[in-house]
Amino acid sequence: MLTLHAKGVQIYRAQPKKGAAGQFEWVFQAPEAELSDDGGHVAAHHGAGPPWEAPDGSKALGAVKGKADAPGADAIPWLLLAATPTGAGLFSKVT
Repeated sequence: MLTLHAKGVQIYRAQPKKGAAGQFEWVFQAPEAELSDDGGHVAAHHGAGPPWEAPDGSKALGAVKGKADAPGADAIPWLLLAATPTGAGLFSKVT
């Protein structure tokens, strides 16, 4: 089993709210994160798509299978993802 620690951001953009003149809403754009091992060495990058990509070229592409509100009102929704791996390497057996 592989455990990686992520540090990054969720990028949102304010856009005009449809049907509400003069009002805006936040719209999710993309994640940007570095994933590190227990020693602090960068092992992968997570970006828009949402793929996770290792330096060895292997990737895991996530597809949303479920979504739930987070327990805290100030947190982003929780997602259940299924992964499709590509390439040989770190992410080749991710599910």
